[in-house]
Amino acid sequence: DRRRPEQQEQRPEQLEQQKQRPERRQGRPLRLQRLRQDNRYDLRTGIGADRSRAERRSSMAYYTIQKTGHGEYEEKRSRFLGEAIPVQSEEEVQEHLTRIRKQYYDARHHCSAYVLGEKKDRKKASDDGEPQGSAGLPILNVIEGAGCTGILIVVTRYFGGTLLGTGGLVRAYTNAAKAALADAGPVCMQEGEILEISMEYSFLDPVRYFLDREGIQSEGIDYAEKVTQRVIVPSEKVAALESGIRELSGGKIGVKSLQKGYFGFDSRDLLN
Repeated sequence: DRRRPEQQEQRPEQLEQQKQRPERRQGRPLRLQRLRQDNRYDLRTGIGADRSRAERRSSMAYYTIQKTGHGEYEEKRSRFLGEAIPVQSEEEVQEHLTRIRKQYYDARHHCSAYVLGEKKDRKKASDDGEPQGSAGLPILNVIEGAGCTGILIVVTRYFGGTLLGTGGLVRAYTNAAKAALADAGPVCMQEGEILEISMEYSFLDPVRYFLDREGIQSEGIDYAEKVTQRVIVPSEKVAALESGIRELSGGKIGVKSLQKGYFGFDSRDLLN
């Protein structure tokens, strides 16, 4: 038979062995090929579809505000008074709108926008007599641009005698809404734990330095026979904190969990 070896007829047992042999293409392992085919492989990072628990928890985080903020903007003697308010329902939204209209009864417009729900799927904007799209939508864009939910922003306008045009109105309502939101201070609501750290007084300064360096929020401290400090920690940082405390003290500091839930974290704390 003059055919090359690869062209020769293969025996049945050889064909069966080839079927059972893992397939390889272009020198890549089969696992990598399948991940690529299923669009589950990130070529830039080399990370597959199975994200870590910390990544899954972070994906559940959302931004909101926990206190009312105020801001003001003036353009051609027209004053725009912004108020950012934490809300959880449409009923709360209406209560605050009624309050603000009574408080500023002599103002010409009370334009507003709100976003509700962890999925940010309940939202509405009102121009309250201003040209369509010049007031409510810019306010809503500020909220959505910050990624916030559970928030109402109302901007009250006192007319200054000069028409601003659509561009001027958009700029004014946007700036007043941004000022109010910044004053309220958006926080990231994320899964976390309240931990209690119990230590001898000799460890107090090193622990304080460690917590400050890691950006951990303190919830209070008690001084008795030992020092007891309570801190709020994002869930994905709990293990690292416990490990750091053990290393710092040689295992002489006690750490226990008091409560789990969603807590507000400054966004800077989550980047450490």
